[in-house]
Amino acid sequence: MVDKGISFDESDLKELARRAAQLSSDTSEVPRLLRVRLGPDHALTKLADEMLDSLETFTRDLRSFRAFNADSRTESTSDT
Repeated sequence: MVDKGISFDESDLKELARRAAQLSSDTSEVPRLLRVRLGPDHALTKLADEMLDSLETFTRDLRSFRAFNADSRTESTSDT
């Protein structure tokens, strides 16, 4: 739940989401390369998979938050 008293700069959120998506894309090959070189059961391979999953979740959550924040602004603007 977002406190309506907190304001967020939409351009900052958009840039953060873009950077998170880019980082996720840039690191997407890391788990596969580690699996090939170290094997699927190696601790580094598992950590790389978790890292990529976390980045993807973070990116999705940022996008959802941006959409929610935009909807909240639209509702508060239409209420006035």
